[in-house]
Formats: sequence, structure tokens, C-alpha cells
Amino acid sequence: MKSNKMMKKILGAFLFLLVIKQNAVSQNEKYYPKGDPKKFQLEVTVPLWLPWIKGKTGIDGVLKDAEGNINVDPADLLNHLKAAVLLDADIRKGNFIAFVNYLHMTLETDKATASFPLGGSATWSDKIKNDILDIAAGGRTHFNKGMVDPFFGVRYFNLSNSVSITDSASSKSGSSNVDFWDPFLGARIFYYPKDRWLLFLRTDFGGVWGGSSKFSWNVEGRVGYTISPTIDMGVGFRDVSFKYAQYTNDTRIFYMNPHMYGFEITAAFMIPSRKSDTNVFPKKK
Repeated sequence: MKSNKMMKKILGAFLFLLVIKQNAVSQNEKYYPKGDPKKFQLEVTVPLWLPWIKGKTGIDGVLKDAEGNINVDPADLLNHLKAAVLLDADIRKGNFIAFVNYLHMTLETDKATASFPLGGSATWSDKIKNDILDIAAGGRTHFNKGMVDPFFGVRYFNLSNSVSITDSASSKSGSSNVDFWDPFLGARIFYYPKDRWLLFLRTDFGGVWGGSSKFSWNVEGRVGYTISPTIDMGVGFRDVSFKYAQYTNDTRIFYMNPHMYGFEITAAFMIPSRKSDTNVFPKKK
């Protein structure tokens, strides 16, 4: 009888120690795919994006129905694209996150024909330049296999519009430049179904909360893979659009409504790099 009681105590103690050990192992095996949250982290992402670009841009007053269609696919993008730069930077520590996204794109529309209000017609083309800068900050909430980042920010637009008009008598050109700030609200979701694998979604909307543009949005989805303690690679889809119109004395003089969407490939660089010896970066199994 005493031996049975002793065996039960030993077995109970063994099971208790086993549970503690298993908990300790699970704690030790925990890793931080975005780096140690106790330390300041910087992540710089360079996207390669070849979008379809559709929409309209134009001027009012000089010509009647002077409206240019923006209709570019990746196959002939180089025929219309004059310059393009994309860069993302993300900083974080603990539950605080902040990021900056920059997009520059210069496009030229196809030549089109429009009519003068008093008769006659002219050939015209439009060159547009977009500089879009997102600045945002928010908080980070962790769940079992990932994290959620709700954020609030402002989106800066610098829009340039250069119009060239050619008729039977002469050629003329003019330009307009506007810049404005718009608030936006959104969230990012990071989900890790397995070590090294990432499912990412970001969405935000602006312009409708008192901003200068009529409406703007940015939606991005991506599948990522960690190839080293310093580098993550990803492939996904991005959709960006905004509407803007400038008025003088209740008369519209300039408007732009591009819609840019397409597949992207990204390379993200972690500073400082994640360390495998502290389980911040998991080893290949």
C-alpha cells in the first residue's frame, strides 16, 4: 500500500516536472519573426512593382472635352513611364510601430484630339507626375501566430500636370502643380502559418475624413519567406488609387484619377539582423 502511494507521488511529481519542462521548451522555442520586440528594429523594403494603370486626367477651360485616358499595362509600361521609385521603411519597438512609404511615378498620356469652345481642334498630350508619401504610427497586438497593427497617418500628395497643345497655327504648353495632405486610417495583419512563412495584408482609406482628395485607398497582400536573419522575400499584389480635382471660382481646372494595380516582388532588410542563437530567428528543420 505504501509502495503504491509512493509510486503515485513519484508519478505525480514526474508528470508535474514534465509539464513544467514542456512549458519551458515551448517558451524557449518561441521566436520573433520581426526581431526582438524589446529592441529597436528597422525594416527597409524595396518593392519591384509593374502595375496596370488606368484612369483619367485633364484640364477644363482652354479646350472642350480635353480629357486624357490613362491606360497602361505592364507590356507597354515603358512607353509611358518616365520614372518610378518605391521605398518602404518600418520602425518598431515593443507595441509601438511607425512607417513611411514613398511612391514616385511620372507618366505621359497618348496624344488625343479635342475641340476649342469657339470651333476648331487641337492635338494635345498630358504628362503627369505623382509623389505620394505615407507617414503613419500605431500599436501592435500579438496573437497566437501573428500580430495586428492598427494605425493612423497622413498621406502627402504632390501632383504635377503638364499639357502640350498643338493646332494648325502653333504649339503651346502649360503646367499646374498642387500639393496637399490627407488623413488615412488602416491596419496591417501579419500571420505566420509556419516558421519562416508570412501572410501579410494591409488596407487603408483616406480622403473621406476632411482631406483634400475625394477618396484614396491602398490595399496590399503578400506571401513572404525568410531566407536569412537579415532578408525576407515576398510576392504579392498592390492596389493604389486616388481622386483629385482643383477648382477656381467653382470652375474645375485640373483633375486626376489614376488607378494603379498589379503584382509586386519585395525584398525586406532587417536592421539589426535576427539572431538564431537566441531563437529570434528559427533554424531550418
